[in-house]
Amino acid sequence: MTIGYPEQRPLDLLTIFSGTRPPCQVTVHYRHFRADEVPCDHDALLSWLYDRWAEKDRLLEQFHRTGNFPAASPNDPPPARLLALSDARCILLNTFLAVSTWFAIRVICAVVCLLVDFVLG
Repeated sequence: MTIGYPEQRPLDLLTIFSGTRPPCQVTVHYRHFRADEVPCDHDALLSWLYDRWAEKDRLLEQFHRTGNFPAASPNDPPPARLLALSDARCILLNTFLAVSTWFAIRVICAVVCLLVDFVLG
């Protein structure tokens, strides 16, 4: 997956969570590879991965020049479509993330307390 950010300025987590950046269009180019296409040998895999990174660099270079990723083959993803996120959905997802994190921490603390009581009993 290669992500093209507008104005060559990536989004950071603080900006995403705080919602302080005005809406922008982010372009995503992705490809999938069959497992049997990926080499198993360490050196061949390393070379294959370096080739993928070089390919990403070329994709990003063209994206920053033209504003679009090139279509290289018929197996490329379908043309871009605009995806809009609603404020309500973002609030709901962030609330779920916060509540589930709080719940997970509480469960971990309870398990640790039980283990300490059991060991020190």
